[in-house]
Amino acid sequence: MNQNSLLSTSDEEFRCFSINQYFENKKFCHNRVINSKYTLWNFLPLIVFYHCRRFMNAYFLIVGFLQLWHTVSPVNPLTTWIPILVIFAITFIREGIDDFKQHKLDKRINHRKYKGVKNGRIAIFKSEEFEVGDIIILNENTECPADIVILSSSNIDSSCYIETATLDGETSLKERKSISLTQNLSENELSLLQFVIKCNHPNPKIYDFNGEITQIDGNGTFNQKNVICSENFIPCGAQLKYVDYIVGIVCYTGHETKLGMNQQNPQIKWTFIEKFINKSSTFIFIVQVLVAILAGCLAFYFERTTTRYIPYLRFDLGQDLPDKYSWVILIIRCFLLTTTMIPISLKVTIDVCKFIYGRLISYDIKMKDFGANNSHNINTNNTNTNNMSGINATVNNSSVIEDLGSIEYLFSDKTGTLTENVMNFKKLSIENHFFGHSNDYDDLRLDESFKDAIRSKTPNIINVIYCLLLCNTLKFRTNNEIYGSSPEEVSFLKTLLELEFQISQTGNTIRISSPHLNFDETIFEVILVLPFSQERRRMSVIVRNMKTNEFYLFLKGATDAIENVCSNIYHGYKQQKNTFASQGLRVMSLAVRTLNENEVNQVCMSLEENRVNSASQESIYIEFESNSTLLGCVAIEDKLQTRIPETIEILRNAGIKIWMVTGDILLTAINIAYSSHLVTNDGIFIKIELPKNIILNENNSENNNLINNINCVSLKDVLDNVESYVNSIKNIKPYYIGIDGNYDQLLNEHKKQFMDIVLDAKSVICARVSPRTKAELVKCVQQQRKATLAIGDGGNDVPMIRAAHIGVGIIGHEGLLASNASDFSISKFCFLQRLLLIHGRYSNYRTAWLTQFCFYKSTIMSLIQLAFMLMNGFSGSTYFNSFNLMCYNAIFTLLPVIFFLQDKDIEESTVLLHPYVYNDSQKKIYCNGRTLAWWYIKGVYQAIILSLISFTHFNKEYYNNLDGNTASLDEAQQATYSALIFIVVLTVTLDTQHFTVLNLIFIWGNWVLYVFLTTIANCVFNVEMVKEMYGVMWRLMADPVNWIIIITMVSAAIFPPYIIQVMINTLTPSRTQILRIREIERESRYQPVYLVNNRHDDTKYFDESFHKKTHWDKSTSFLASCKYCRDICKKNKYDEKQLP
Repeated sequence: MNQNSLLSTSDEEFRCFSINQYFENKKFCHNRVINSKYTLWNFLPLIVFYHCRRFMNAYFLIVGFLQLWHTVSPVNPLTTWIPILVIFAITFIREGIDDFKQHKLDKRINHRKYKGVKNGRIAIFKSEEFEVGDIIILNENTECPADIVILSSSNIDSSCYIETATLDGETSLKERKSISLTQNLSENELSLLQFVIKCNHPNPKIYDFNGEITQIDGNGTFNQKNVICSENFIPCGAQLKYVDYIVGIVCYTGHETKLGMNQQNPQIKWTFIEKFINKSSTFIFIVQVLVAILAGCLAFYFERTTTRYIPYLRFDLGQDLPDKYSWVILIIRCFLLTTTMIPISLKVTIDVCKFIYGRLISYDIKMKDFGANNSHNINTNNTNTNNMSGINATVNNSSVIEDLGSIEYLFSDKTGTLTENVMNFKKLSIENHFFGHSNDYDDLRLDESFKDAIRSKTPNIINVIYCLLLCNTLKFRTNNEIYGSSPEEVSFLKTLLELEFQISQTGNTIRISSPHLNFDETIFEVILVLPFSQERRRMSVIVRNMKTNEFYLFLKGATDAIENVCSNIYHGYKQQKNTFASQGLRVMSLAVRTLNENEVNQVCMSLEENRVNSASQESIYIEFESNSTLLGCVAIEDKLQTRIPETIEILRNAGIKIWMVTGDILLTAINIAYSSHLVTNDGIFIKIELPKNIILNENNSENNNLINNINCVSLKDVLDNVESYVNSIKNIKPYYIGIDGNYDQLLNEHKKQFMDIVLDAKSVICARVSPRTKAELVKCVQQQRKATLAIGDGGNDVPMIRAAHIGVGIIGHEGLLASNASDFSISKFCFLQRLLLIHGRYSNYRTAWLTQFCFYKSTIMSLIQLAFMLMNGFSGSTYFNSFNLMCYNAIFTLLPVIFFLQDKDIEESTVLLHPYVYNDSQKKIYCNGRTLAWWYIKGVYQAIILSLISFTHFNKEYYNNLDGNTASLDEAQQATYSALIFIVVLTVTLDTQHFTVLNLIFIWGNWVLYVFLTTIANCVFNVEMVKEMYGVMWRLMADPVNWIIIITMVSAAIFPPYIIQVMINTLTPSRTQILRIREIERESRYQPVYLVNNRHDDTKYFDESFHKKTHWDKSTSFLASCKYCRDICKKNKYDEKQLP
């Protein structure tokens, strides 16, 4: 690219803006960060729109409006509208609070203060106030709030370093340079001068930036100009390192930044149980409509055939429609009579429970990081903090909590999520020698043989020392602090300094010595640095020994990249490399080449001629580095976070498949995968390098050999070969997949075949993945009807976190972007096991139960209403009075349901010891068509029992024993209603596995509350809603016979279904029920719920193979379950011992 190329192009191809031209640059977007869903103005319409898309919410609004039509409404409209308004208000308030908290987080980010120049004025501005063309001054360790071009740097060599871990996951520092045209100008001078910048239009490619800057004199004519490129560019979210300050010009803002274009808008997430509720409600609605049509037709027939016999009932009064359309009114009345079949309390019940689930997560002390600095956590909903320092888990989106129990695929970032970014130079191999790798020494710094080798001045040892100390981009600050673009290089230098090497740097001159190791001082002049590139995957440096005037080229980089340029490889090198890699260490190779002065001069001239052509420069580097001599390899330890291998093992035993998606290179990702036990030696590792070759490598501790090497022409050929091989081994041993590119084709043209291959893999490692591709990978797996969770700690993980069903952010060193954009935030990866296996599984179990229970209790009431139509000539009149209808779901059956959220089907310790029980919630065992059908069967039976006994007892021949009067409809419905409330309380009690004081208080206290409120209502006669209750409870409870009838109804309704359920659980228990029985046995002996005793071989219970999956763990089909129970009964009839 020459210097006139950009100015000659049209403005349509490039963005053009001026520095210090405030009003001209107003056309570009603002720099405000927005992670919230709503604003003050669109909150109400948007939230109503989103919630009305859910069938249940739209259904209740329609019912509410129909109740306002007094002709068809069988009850007071307030019985419907009061619960609707209360429930919607609670939901809106909860979501409003969540979004308000997100607004406060956004405000914290947008109100960060930076010094800058706007419209010629130097002042302190908020980050959201910066616009394109503004000048900004950034200090060291501050995060860049927009995409900028560096105008000047405080460093003499015009350099600075940035850390882009929040963008691409790489913690290695990257060097940046200021523009030579503006390097020596201060901010005051820059604020007075005029410059025009032409650059690319906004795009999501993080490292794609080209343009030019031109100075304009006072007459408006172009003066000097400079080409600018990615070397002068700092993206939003990058952190400034090793410079006092820089001055930059803002070129992209807001959603047009590299970070912004790789993010997605927040989405409204629906959980799997909510989708199940929606489908169930739709089905029930269809049934309800059919029942209403049938009952309405019968009512219409009854009215037409009996009107002439009972004219005093005056069916003709109060009709809003002509007589021929009266059937419409009857159908609508029957429809409204059964609207309780879809429980109106379900939504508010779930919302309240989700809020409490969120508090349980936030206050879980076992998920609190006491060693972390909570200064990083700017989350304003930090109500979960207490006097003990540390960082708690945070719930940003309580709507999706129960989906924590359904995760099947986990997508994890590498850097900062699995690792701590702490590099340690551990081992070294040179020719046939290992250093820092023996029974006596496991660290290079402790190995005396290495020190002896240095003292002996072996040539290769000396060259290795020179290579490690010279082949880097490190610099020293005035306080001798080391800084540079690579943490590996820093670890090399720190280790050698600990070995008492002395190094000093003055300009391009470097002095190396070590009197302690008899290493004489050597002075080198750095001639040229051939920088690291992703294509070459290595770097090199040309130096001159100033004492001998000899020239050397030292190289270091990825093992295969160094091997490709070495003329010979010494025997045993590959074994050394594999030995280090098998220990999960990051391996790099070293090489050297001796040069003459003519070669050095020639390469310098060639590079100067191609200064602006990066492709040509890369070709020159590759040619010049050829024919080098391999020196050896080094091993660096990248420390994992605490308990990473154990956590991954537990999650894998829970049936969760884990994918590592990282922007780092595949080799590094594989090393971390081995050290974290994400990849183990129990199967085949299939490393796919696209499009050239595919390498199938069997990782076995005894046989680590190459299985196959297939050269392919196209990506389709690669996938065909992989699929064929995978199908041949799938049932024999597990396999792992490694991917290194061509994601656009894999996720589009070959998506189905690609998904068939990777979904069955034990783990998948995806390297060199852009933020957008991370999100696309998650979406592709979701399209296969799989529940996904994404976890990361940087801005580059935000698209993936938002795309997944559950997004988890790590609060760490890489900022708060991921944490703020996630549904949940934690400080360590290991907390994920408790978040999923304990909180996720329990919340899924509890929500599944209360969802089906709400349908069940509403069905009983609706069926009793329908049964009453047989007694009232299909008039569509209600059996229960308005007060009872309003209080049934809103008060009398609400508290026992909500406090069921304290229940546990098995104890926490049992879940953690048997992580495979996570399959219960993962495979929807708790909530499916079969379980819902059982609830409905029980509800239909109990409704029939209550109706038969009530209608039989309270007939026309029944007389009140106290005054001789016939019992009225009011007493009959109140007796039935009392029995119904008691049935609800007993059902909750019998289904509870884990009793607490609060459970008992609110379950049985609810019955006391019912008696108390109905007695109060019994005394009020002048209030519209309760006047039908006046005197009813006195007349009902005064007669002992009514108490007997209520007890009879409850006993006949509760015990037969309960006995059947007990028999099924006893004869064919699920794995979880077996474990619960074992817990009860321990508790009965006053022992811990899970006491491990090696003498009795209790450890066998930990193995999943000991607890084989039963029918109830495998199937959710109702018909299959009926057949299974029938087969069990047949076996029991002939041979009781054959029972499983």
